[in-house]
Amino acid sequence: MVGINKWEIILLVIEILYYVHLALTILIIVSVVNYDRTYNYQVKLARVNENGTREVKFRKVWFSWPILLFGGFAPLFRGDWKEFLWNLIPFYWIYSSFRGNKRWILRLLEKGWSPADEESKRIVNKIKKKGIKPKEIERYGQ
Repeated sequence: MVGINKWEIILLVIEILYYVHLALTILIIVSVVNYDRTYNYQVKLARVNENGTREVKFRKVWFSWPILLFGGFAPLFRGDWKEFLWNLIPFYWIYSSFRGNKRWILRLLEKGWSPADEESKRIVNKIKKKGIKPKEIERYGQ
């Protein structure tokens, strides 16, 4: 019986890591090239605390660099356990880096936060309806 050589396994692992690195590099280059046009839109969310002070948060709408770079740990630091558990699935964090901010905005709205200005209201309404795409932000967010 012919066994698998340990060097073949090592080369296979290196090849897989190479293709993953290549895919991530392409993803980052595409994101950086399109950053100025599509990824810098923010939603301004506000709520009134129990002591009467107003708290304001700014959240980017489209791409999440912390989720791309740190995987599931970014939602864990935000206190978002559901998203953290989803990011335990291998390579889900790549998909989540594109949709994580949108889902985080929706969860903040469920917790009592509300849009603080008219532009944020338009973007949040678009997110609630059917999801959001970068070109639609340009139409509705300006």
